[in-house]
Amino acid sequence: MMRPCYRFTDTAYGVSRTRSVLVGHGADLMAVLDSVPAGSALRNLWHFAPSLTVVSNRDGQVVLADGEWRVTLLQLTMPSGRPLGGQTVRAETIALGYLRQAEATTVLSPPAESVLTLIVPGTGDPEVTRSGGRLSVRTPGGHVSLRWDPDLGFADRVPVHPGDGQVKTTVR
Repeated sequence: MMRPCYRFTDTAYGVSRTRSVLVGHGADLMAVLDSVPAGSALRNLWHFAPSLTVVSNRDGQVVLADGEWRVTLLQLTMPSGRPLGGQTVRAETIALGYLRQAEATTVLSPPAESVLTLIVPGTGDPEVTRSGGRLSVRTPGGHVSLRWDPDLGFADRVPVHPGDGQVKTTVR
């Protein structure tokens, strides 16, 4: 199954940032890799739906819930793939539309040169394993394998679904 992957570069505050975004559909995942040049640091800010409340925040993993439903934000330093802890979690006012506002949970990452953010809907405990330049994430829809390249961003995505075999999608 083809998953959209986007890569762009912008400049803010005199620093060039490269962002690679891989989007899965349904109960899959979204992966966002943000990088800045050596010697610089970035922080990213995530806003969640007003209905979501924080259940836990530890070791680079923030779990939010709406009733029994869970979503997990997981942040890793790259290229090591180690958890990036120290997120600031707080309620902020966000705009829902013209003259419409609400309080919502926001998550601010600690400063880092390269941050991989994984948003995994439908679970509060995604299993993440790393081997070489590949990351495997257990989602409610099955295991998803991501391979990244420091120069290219996400190089390919290999979803493995029980009974479906293995399908490889190369994104360049």
